[in-house]
Amino acid sequence: MKGLRRICDENELLLITDEVQCGFGRTGEYFAIDGHFDVTPDILVMAKGIAKSIANVFVDRLFQFMEGLSQLKASGKYPILDVRGLGLMLAMEFNGQHVAPGTAARVAQACLEHGMLVLTTSAFETLRPP
Repeated sequence: MKGLRRICDENELLLITDEVQCGFGRTGEYFAIDGHFDVTPDILVMAKGIAKSIANVFVDRLFQFMEGLSQLKASGKYPILDVRGLGLMLAMEFNGQHVAPGTAARVAQACLEHGMLVLTTSAFETLRPP
């Protein structure tokens, strides 16, 4: 990001960052761009999070979910290929070799039944508070 800031400065361009999805503490910093990357944009786009409070209970439920995954290691089959993110902004990718079609939808429904809101997008399952 610092390299992008430098390129914008050298070419008299505006650096515009979009924190609609990741702003307001969802990455563990109030805004990801300056909290994690120490870069100040010229324009910062934000929405959603400014109108809603961040659900702290999400963190506890996420840790409960992750603890349950340790049971899967014993079977030698790993249905989750990758979990990555910053703060509350996480993504989970399913391993197509070890999961049946529709697994993502079933996981999202199970999360909802346990009080955890899950936004599913494209090939990845994005876990984050509303």
